Amino acid sequence: MEGPQAVQNAKNGDQPCTLIVVPLDRNDLDSNDPLEQDLGTFQTATRNAKPVLDFTPRHKGWQEVEHSIRKAVVLRRQQTG
Repeated sequence: MEGPQAVQNAKNGDQPCTLIVVPLDRNDLDSNDPLEQDLGTFQTATRNAKPVLDFTPRHKGWQEVEHSIRKAVVLRRQQTG
């Protein structure tokens, strides 16, 4: 149940929450699944939601994930003072 709760927190804005979607081996979210519909509205950790496992070499995908997380942390720190 962590995924749905994280999505709800990020959507409501009641609690500080940053949600970053990390596509591992596919980027096609199921439009019939409410959780996956919501996930499609959030930032992805890779450009154009390219799956990490599709990068060659693969470490390039993980570098994009790391960059996205670092950027989100800096932004969150700026927002909280």
